[in-house]
Amino acid sequence: MADPTHTRRRVLRAVGSGLAVGSLATFGTGLGAAARPGDETVTVTVGYASAGGRNAALARALTVHYEFGFDALTLQVPESAIDVLAARRDVRYVEKDRPLGGIVTPRLQPRRRVDGQRTPYGITVTGADVAAENGFTGSGANVAVLDTGIDSTHPDLAANLGSGAAFVPGVGDLEGLDFPPGQDDDVLVSHGTHVAGVVGATDNDLGVVGVSPAATLHPIKVLVGVLGGGSAAGIAAGVEFVADRGWDVVNLSLGEAGRSDVLADAVADAYARGVFVVAAAGNAGAVESDPTASDGTSTVSYPAAFEDVVAVGATDRNDDLAGFSSVGPEVELVAPGANVLSTALPVNIYSNLEEPFHRYIELSGTSFAAPHVAGAAALLMSDAGLSNVEARERLRETATDVGLRDVEQGHGRLDIPAALDID
Repeated sequence: MADPTHTRRRVLRAVGSGLAVGSLATFGTGLGAAARPGDETVTVTVGYASAGGRNAALARALTVHYEFGFDALTLQVPESAIDVLAARRDVRYVEKDRPLGGIVTPRLQPRRRVDGQRTPYGITVTGADVAAENGFTGSGANVAVLDTGIDSTHPDLAANLGSGAAFVPGVGDLEGLDFPPGQDDDVLVSHGTHVAGVVGATDNDLGVVGVSPAATLHPIKVLVGVLGGGSAAGIAAGVEFVADRGWDVVNLSLGEAGRSDVLADAVADAYARGVFVVAAAGNAGAVESDPTASDGTSTVSYPAAFEDVVAVGATDRNDDLAGFSSVGPEVELVAPGANVLSTALPVNIYSNLEEPFHRYIELSGTSFAAPHVAGAAALLMSDAGLSNVEARERLRETATDVGLRDVEQGHGRLDIPAALDID
């Protein structure tokens, strides 16, 4: 794994950090006054408007976990400091760091034995196979998968694997498993490995092929465990890590209902610096029995709901909306997300007794619709030479209307040949 360089923030060293952050881990002594007896300590992110706000936050810090380049710090403070800091005019926000994950899939199928190479239906529906036939494979593109990690030994992924990092709470929980941070998926999960295969499984006559089969895939581990536990600040740090390296695309197949200010700052900063940011719209459901999906209330999760993020809903092989897919005006595009065949760990929670070790599986969720769009963005930014803003506009303009409501399909279903202007 490449040793990260830090071009836009200072990393302050601290002791006893409750958030291990992989290659950006900060362990260190308290910087501010000690907490009073009975005063609980909490981890917060403080967005500041000037040096005065920054200094006020640092003066109260017991431990500093992150200092971001977009004028925010994540630190541990006495709980009594929250109101004091929030009352300052030179502080933009103070928010408690909280879990953010949400990777559980609404439907799953048994793992599959794949002899030779199979083209998943999402590749043909979106026209990624036509793009490859015309020489558009994403060579030179860098796609970061912010997720549970990527199985570095998978025969369909190893050749495309780039450098990575880890920004997760409780990294110590994984020490006994001896995983290189950021490089390998969690035992029993396989979520990031599945997402990575959709983006860029290698065209190698084995298993499956991805949307952008020659792109470099960077595993940024921000989630841990079956339920996808991560922190808002850790995910924000992962997004900034991507922007600092000038990589092209970041895929966020994760989210929750509540807004996070630090995550909003991170994606806005990354987008302004040229990163194409794509996220799963969420699996809140748009079935008729769900009143929130039919009364005009948005069910799109964050970070997909942020303006600087392309929110992707899910369709099936017939271009019908998947019943689990979140809806709302924030949905920008839809892509195949039901029964998506992709790469997997040899053994995980989706294993079955009949086929326990086959390394491919069908999963459903907007988590697997989003990487179709991430792969398409990689094609546009590498092969077609577009900026992130230009690629986003092109995908909007060329999406196929599949007859769904605007809140369900946004601009339409992903159409890669149209975006690349090929037949």
